[in-house]
Amino acid sequence: MESENTAVNARTVLDGSVRVIIEDACNLSDLQIADLNKITARCFGKDVPLQETIEHVREAHLLTLLMVNEGIRGYGLNSRLVLNGTNVNYFGSGFIDPDLHNHNLYALLNNRRDLTMETDTIMTRTQNPKVYSAFRKLCLNTGRNVSPCFDGRIDGASLSLARAFFPECTDKQVCNGVYGRELMAETPRPDELTRFIMGKLDKSAGDAVILVGRRV
Repeated sequence: MESENTAVNARTVLDGSVRVIIEDACNLSDLQIADLNKITARCFGKDVPLQETIEHVREAHLLTLLMVNEGIRGYGLNSRLVLNGTNVNYFGSGFIDPDLHNHNLYALLNNRRDLTMETDTIMTRTQNPKVYSAFRKLCLNTGRNVSPCFDGRIDGASLSLARAFFPECTDKQVCNGVYGRELMAETPRPDELTRFIMGKLDKSAGDAVILVGRRV
């Protein structure tokens, strides 16, 4: 199923060549998944095990592809979870080719991922301050409260959902050692907006923070 409406600003920047496609992950060949793995590696700045990407794609309920000039230049994986009786749209991997950064395409991709699997609650997990900023923006634009808030405050209901997903989650919604490593070669440093949430993560140990957005 292809989307009919691509953001006007994205068309303008890229001469009308952008499409967002919703695809069944089961339809992708291992060769196509290898292309996704290359995008992941470019974003992380280092190689990523291909088998890891294959497993993530095969486990996802929703695969969203960003197509530019008929080539795959970005993708997102989402899973449908039920946590504490709450339907949750879990945002897994989400990447845009680094050559296409600063064109608002990550927001375009995330908006479609949200609209295609509609729930009042969304969730993701990250070491990257830029992902927090993008997730917070999506929440603000869709009438959701985000936890942790930019000042580090935690919403109790969100913490309960985070712990239903990852029982060892701390009271700051941090998952210690969950990735087993720092995912990126050079993770962006926290800025003023993200320093309370991301500033104390031990990324080298694989720590990450769970982000929850809820309509209340």
